[in-house]
Amino acid sequence: MFHLEENINISPTRVKYMSNKKYIFRFTFFLTILALAIMLSLPKKYNTSIDTKKIFAGLTEEIQNVSNMTFENSSAKYQLKKNYQNWTLKGYNNYPADIKKINAFLLNLIESSFIDIKDIDSENYKKIGVAYPFELDNESMKVKIYKEDKILYDFIIGKSLGTEKNFKVNYFRNFDEEKVYLLKNTLDIPIKEFQWINEDIIKIARWRIKSVEIKDIVKKTRFKIYRDNYASRNYKFDNLPKNYSLINNFSLNSLASVFESLKILDVTPVPLDSDNVSAEIKKNVTVETFDGLMLKLELLSIGKTQYIKIYAKSDVAIREELSESEEKIVGIPNMKSFKEVIDEQEKIRFTANWLYKIDEDSLSLLNKSKSDYLKKNIND
Repeated sequence: MFHLEENINISPTRVKYMSNKKYIFRFTFFLTILALAIMLSLPKKYNTSIDTKKIFAGLTEEIQNVSNMTFENSSAKYQLKKNYQNWTLKGYNNYPADIKKINAFLLNLIESSFIDIKDIDSENYKKIGVAYPFELDNESMKVKIYKEDKILYDFIIGKSLGTEKNFKVNYFRNFDEEKVYLLKNTLDIPIKEFQWINEDIIKIARWRIKSVEIKDIVKKTRFKIYRDNYASRNYKFDNLPKNYSLINNFSLNSLASVFESLKILDVTPVPLDSDNVSAEIKKNVTVETFDGLMLKLELLSIGKTQYIKIYAKSDVAIREELSESEEKIVGIPNMKSFKEVIDEQEKIRFTANWLYKIDEDSLSLLNKSKSDYLKKNIND
């Protein structure tokens, strides 16, 4: 019998080849899994075969003719009306709306476009926020845009599918249509009517303020803080009483800063029969700026509610032009021209007809008296 013996000798080169082949296979498998994972994680591709013409393109020609807009969500319905060239809030006795916010809304609407059509049955409209009437869902908004009595657009913006870097995607339905679209947009529609106001209408930057004087009608006291010049960083207490010093050196700056951070919470018209309204004026506040603007504020109470009433005036007599040395100091903002101050006064002038509720922090600072800033020196 013959015994066949095979001595199989695998060379080191072949072992290395087989090892490399195994490594390549594992690496390729890993890349395949990774690619699948990335594909699954990518945002859904939208149908680009539909007509992506901007739905509100026609608004470009009609934008100056828009005369009325209504907004409705699950918790509120309100109307903005155009009176000549000014927009007002109908629910707030025609208080002026911020024209910049109006224009931004209309322009962003013009730039929005469809990126997909969704095949969704009407019984599922509630899930995506395009059903009407609304349930408890503040994300959806029904909008009507009018040209006099003619409705130009009537639509519902529903729930958001998410926000990309530069835009949002929302479900969208024209009110008289069943089709549901995906709308690419940059819209930011206020939920509440009052959010359309110009919140910066009475904000005065601290670096502009030359002095603040507060007269306490109830306690019959007054005090004033001021800066020596436009370039000065800190405020001083005018006529600091002998043997007294400031409790906090930064408290005066905080008082001046009120006028650049003040928040308007609500507004009501000055009562026409104000002589018959029990309004108690508690403080008078006068603010002067280096560029020539003067604000006069009355802090008053009607019942248990505190309001402020605002008067604005431009006065070249209080303006202090920058000296040559101040103009050369880096970091000082340019002083407003007196023409800009006059324009500012005109924009603020309407506030004299309104009473404002402001945020608690600002109100608290304005309610402070002379004694809240000073302490008697112990050694004196």
